[in-house]
Parts: sequence; structure tokens; C-alpha cells
Amino acid sequence: SMMQNTVLYVSLFDGINNSPRVPIHITAVDSTITSAVAAEPTICPSGSTDLGGTLNSLGMINWYDAPTAGNFLGSSEQGQGFSVSPSSTQTYYAEGETERKTETFDYTGSVQTFTVPIGVTSIEIDAYGARGGDSHGGTSGPGKGGQVHATMNVTPGQVLNIYVGGQGEDYTSGIQGGWNGGGNGTDSGDGAGGGGATDIRINGTSLNDRILVAGGGGGRAPNMICTPGEINPPHGGGLVGESGYYCIDGSAEEKRGLGGSQTEGGRAGCWFNETSCANAGTFGNGGNAGFVATDGRAGGGGGGWFGGGGGTYNSDGGGGSSYTNGSLLQNIVHTQGVQDGHGVLTITYSKSSTTNTRSSVILTVEDVTNPVPDVTNLANVDGNAPLTVSTIPTASDHCVGTLNASTTDPLTYNTAGTYQIQWDYDDGNGNVFSQNQTIVVGAVLPVELSRFSAHCEGQRVKLNWRTASEINSSHFEIQHSRDGIRWEALGTVESMGNSEVRNDYQFTAESRFGFELYRLKQVDYDGKPDFSKIINAACAEDDSQIKIYPNPTDGNFTVSYEGTQEEELTLILINNIGQELEKRNLELSNGFGKTSFDLTPYPAGFYKLQVSNQGHLRSYRIIKTQE
Repeated sequence: SMMQNTVLYVSLFDGINNSPRVPIHITAVDSTITSAVAAEPTICPSGSTDLGGTLNSLGMINWYDAPTAGNFLGSSEQGQGFSVSPSSTQTYYAEGETERKTETFDYTGSVQTFTVPIGVTSIEIDAYGARGGDSHGGTSGPGKGGQVHATMNVTPGQVLNIYVGGQGEDYTSGIQGGWNGGGNGTDSGDGAGGGGATDIRINGTSLNDRILVAGGGGGRAPNMICTPGEINPPHGGGLVGESGYYCIDGSAEEKRGLGGSQTEGGRAGCWFNETSCANAGTFGNGGNAGFVATDGRAGGGGGGWFGGGGGTYNSDGGGGSSYTNGSLLQNIVHTQGVQDGHGVLTITYSKSSTTNTRSSVILTVEDVTNPVPDVTNLANVDGNAPLTVSTIPTASDHCVGTLNASTTDPLTYNTAGTYQIQWDYDDGNGNVFSQNQTIVVGAVLPVELSRFSAHCEGQRVKLNWRTASEINSSHFEIQHSRDGIRWEALGTVESMGNSEVRNDYQFTAESRFGFELYRLKQVDYDGKPDFSKIINAACAEDDSQIKIYPNPTDGNFTVSYEGTQEEELTLILINNIGQELEKRNLELSNGFGKTSFDLTPYPAGFYKLQVSNQGHLRSYRIIKTQE
């Protein structure tokens, strides 16, 4: 190993004389890292940023969690970021590598070995399980093998035993499951074999010596009667392999083989209440497919940490599960259904110079900024008792985003007075900002009106109302209007004053215009008024077939019609100067129809609805009140 440019001289010796010396110029590649930096030296909790570094020459930067040895976290090229998201303040260490190499292990059908080279202390592993065999009639393809990515701390000279899974045989070539755990398909009826798993074993070659496993895909069954695209292939990989599919009647839960998990093999597919079953998956091996009488047409389970179950009668075998030893491996990523074909395993490693030093960078994780309220000064909340505060204020936080406020103060007030609510904005990282809001509660309304109605008796309108309670109530003034805007007093009725029991009142008015509006003006002893809801009476427009509601309305109203036969009505909405606003047809079904109109765009006042049916024309007054 040379850390500076050098000239060496060579000559040839023919047994008698040396030839003249020839210089050879050797240029040393300096992989020393001169600096390590973070794109953002301070990040929020749950945040992330990129690390980078500068080398004296082109090359890769390896990242560690310790100044010497430690865990290998990953690599990045000079000029590219290495993304990290620590949960607390962390120091990272960068080291330039002098050599980076990838060794690939393809399927051979036998065990292979990898010996850790001198100078290598960490390796990067990508393992792929083999796919299961494919059958015919389906459109979704075979069950593919899973992928496992991980890094591993190693020592020079350490030996890893490599097992690369074989692809399960397709129905056209046989039924054999793939090498290293694939279950067999049925030998009649087009079943296919499950794919073999790919794994690494240390300190031995038994299944118990496995530290990393990429699961194989399940074997397929013929799916000639399945709807294209409806079938999920029995992929291998993941912590639980994908289960198979059954296409005759959708009873997938009984006939298909299930995927292997972290604790047990996939359940076997069964037919006729478990009287004819395939083989369940076991530790390391997929289950063989089963028969129904002499009919097979089923796939074998994929190999894995635990193998997938075999299928029976038109059902797939399940995929095998993947596995990683969390105490020996780091930066683990499981992906299901990746590999199409035989399995494969790659090991990537770097050789670092013994004189290469690491450069450190400290990434601070903290949040010391208070949330900022979205409204600087909260408006007062005013109203009569009982008053409930329903709008929760919000704030913006540079780490969390939008926050809803919380409070320990009450949000419902039954007594008149002025109150303060303290709203707290807590970002969960130790920063709390508080904001006050004033609540002004008026006295309880003097009258609690529980009912107010009107009905026609000839050309008279009888008004009835009921109070549930009364406090300091002086009297009721009965008011009348044609358009909901201009109101006229018709008379007064003395109230009970103070009462905690039910009281009934009535007033009779002459109907002068056919359609009329009424409301109550309740006046207390202090002269303060309060108004009831508006109701109507249409003594000259009674029509049991046509219903218009609500009328009066502050926007939308509905027209319903109930007849005795299939009819079609024409509805025309006209304003108070005769302009047509809208026209539509209402088709009846079984003698009934319903439609709605929207008066929101139009001003308050009265409108006319014309209804024509089989030559008959009727008009109805609609009142829009102030919103």
C-alpha cells in the first residue's frame, strides 16, 4: 500500500546479465477524507438530512457510528448525500474507501462460500429468493422471490456459507420444487413447484445456522377460470409470505396454501373439510401440493425461514417468509415479490487503508422554537347562556406543522358573566405557547319556547304556542307579514312572568291574503325583545298533493308531490316582478316525485312557484327570509 506517488525500476535478468533498468511511475490514490458535513446541522425530532464529505480524490465515502470500528451505516459517492434520520443528537464518522467490490453468487444447486478479505470489516448484502413455477390459464404470472437488504459487521477471514435458491419447475417441464426448500407441485394436472430460498449460514450448515433468508415464491396452479387481474401471485419474502389463490368458487381460505411466517410454516390447502390435504410448510421448507382423488392441479409452497403451505385442487402454494438476525445485521429492508428466475446473492464490501482516518460531523436533534398562533389576537366569543365554545384555535409549528390548541378550562357556560379560556399549543417537544380568549355570556333567555304552530279554520288562522319555562317575561306580541321583510303587529298576549312549568297560549287572526307569515316577539320586563322562528299559514292554498318545505326558507326548499298515477309536472319559479328564474319537469314514479330549489343566489322576499299538470295550473307563494 502506497500513500504517495512512487517510481520503481525494473530490469530483466537472463541468467548472466541484467538489462538496463526501466522506470515505472506509480500514482497513489489518496482516499483521505478532508471534511464531513451535514446539509442541516440541526434538525427536528423525526426529521432527516443528508450527510456529505470531501475526499482528496474521487471515490466512495463510508459512514460509521464510531471513530474506529463500529457499525457500518452505508456508503455515498462524493457529491451525493447520505440520508439519516436520528432520534437524538448523533455523531457520524466518514471514511474514504480505497477499493469497493461486489461479488455475485448465482444459483448452482450446492453450497458456496465467501471468505472475508483482509481489511474488510463490514459487508453489504442483497439476497433474492427464487420464483415459484408457473402454470397456465392465468394472467398475473408466477410467485416471485423476496429480497432482503442488510449490512453486517465481519472480521477478515470469516467464512459465510451461501445457499442460492433454485427456481421451481413450470408445469411444462415438471413439478420439482426449487433447490433449498421449494415444495413439489402435483405430478398430474399442471401444478408447479415452489421456489427455493436464498440464505446465509455461519458457524455451520444446518437450518438453525441461518442468519439471513430471502423467501421463495409459491408454485402456481392452473387459473383458467379466474377473472384476469383478480389474482395475487403467491410471492415470497416479507415477514409473512403471500398466500396462494383458488379460483373455482372463491373459497380461497380452504384450498390454497398459506404463506410462511416468522413462527410457523404456512397452512396446507385442504379439500372437503380437511379430508384431503396437501402438506404444510415447515422450518426452511415449503409443503408439497396435494391431490383430490387422482386430480392434482396444485402448486408447491415456497422455501423460506418458514416455508409456504402446499395447495390442493386448483390452488397455489404459499410463499416462504424471509428472516434476518437483528443482533448480527443492520439497516435491514424486506421486500416481497422481486426476483423472477433463480435466486441470487451479492456481497459488496470496501477495503480501507489502515492509515485512513475518519472525519466526524455532529448532527443535533432538537426543537427549541415555540408554536406561533395562526391568529395573533383571538376574537371574543359572545352569546347567551347556555353558550358552548366550539371553534378550537390553531397554531403553526416549524417541526410539527399545524397544532390544535388544548385547554383545561370549561367550554360550556350556563351562567352569565365574563370568562377567560387559556389555550395551550404544545408541540410535544417541550415547547408550549399559551394564548387567552375572552368569553362573554349573556343572561339566560327569559322564555324557552317549545312549540309554535298555525292552522286554518276557514278564513281564520289559529296560532298556538307553548313555553317550557319563563323568567321575567312581560308579554308576547303577535306579528304578521306577507314577504318576511315588513312586519305588522296584530295584537299582544300577556305572559305568566316567571314559571318553571309548561304554559300554553293561543291567538286567532283573520286570514287576509291566503298565504301569510307569523312570528312571536317576546318582551321581558326590561323591554328587551326576542323573536321566535317564522311559521306560515296558507288558508286559501290547501293542497294535500303538493308539499313545500321549509317555507319560509333562508335558501333551499323542497317540493314533493303525491298523486295516484304516472304523471309529469312542470314547475316554474318566478320572482316578485314576474321574471322566470327556473323551469324544470318533475317525473312521478308510482305516483310520487320530489325535487329541490336553491334561492341562495336571490334576495329576500316572496317568490311564486307555478305547478302545471294535465292542463291544471296552480300557484304557491314562497318566502325567502334574510340569511
